Amino acid sequence: MNPLSAIIIHPAVQGSRARIAALRDDLARVFEERLRLTFDLFPKLRDRYADEFGGLERLIQERTLEMSERRRMVELFALKLDRGQKLDRKTVELVMKAVRNEFARVRSRMQQAFSEGERKDLDEAWRPSPFTDHGPDGTAPGRRMGEVREIYRHLAKRLHPDVGGDEIPTRRKYWDLVQDAYHRHDLPLLRTLAHLVRTLADPTSDGGSPAAEERRLTEALRAERAHVRSLLHDELYEMREKLDDDHWVDERRYELESELEEVEVEIAKCDRFLAPILSGEKVPPPYIVQNIWSSFVEDMYINSR
Repeated sequence: MNPLSAIIIHPAVQGSRARIAALRDDLARVFEERLRLTFDLFPKLRDRYADEFGGLERLIQERTLEMSERRRMVELFALKLDRGQKLDRKTVELVMKAVRNEFARVRSRMQQAFSEGERKDLDEAWRPSPFTDHGPDGTAPGRRMGEVREIYRHLAKRLHPDVGGDEIPTRRKYWDLVQDAYHRHDLPLLRTLAHLVRTLADPTSDGGSPAAEERRLTEALRAERAHVRSLLHDELYEMREKLDDDHWVDERRYELESELEEVEVEIAKCDRFLAPILSGEKVPPPYIVQNIWSSFVEDMYINSR
């Protein structure tokens, strides 16, 4: 055998290539765990939690906002009465309008959050993408679908079975995920897969430095492991076994019902103060106003701390 016909690879280069291959395999496994947690386990856990407590938690949020609006009215009306101001119809309407405007943005955000939570195709955790500079809020369906198609074309060039190369581990599995995400218009999954493919790409095939690639993969692996650890410490993940515990489920429901009951009590307190004012009847005597105002201040600024 002619020794000149054999390509001699330096041991240091061989070692670097072996480490790179191992890093890429480790990174692929971590990515697989991230995909499993983010797009399989967590959606199931969210659905289970919503089935058990979603309606009750939504009611608590709605009633808490109503309680805050009433407290704000009590605060403004009580201040005016405490200063000796007359509460005529015009003053009452102005105060109510001011409070409605003050809470309109909060109410709108809450309603939007409820609506977005019910939309199956909405991003659950939007991340910036190299393919777009917009997020889910206010994104027109056409623009959203445009990004879906653009990412799909990008991934097809890298993962399609007809494309040669084996630099991306478990290429076939990723391609199947891409197909599924595209047909379901699952933009978050497509973005994550695009990030995965970019990270696993091999720049050394274009003349990049093996040493630099080794450093890049090491840092990427560190970052992805940290991401997975954060998912494993998420409150919802830690709740997965509790959802199978009927005793815990009953206790959690009791806690939420008690919280709602406390909110309703506060609403009733405010309504007792507001009823004569909003109905046009004679306002409460000054000493009653002062007692209610003092109680309101104590509840609002002292007991809540």
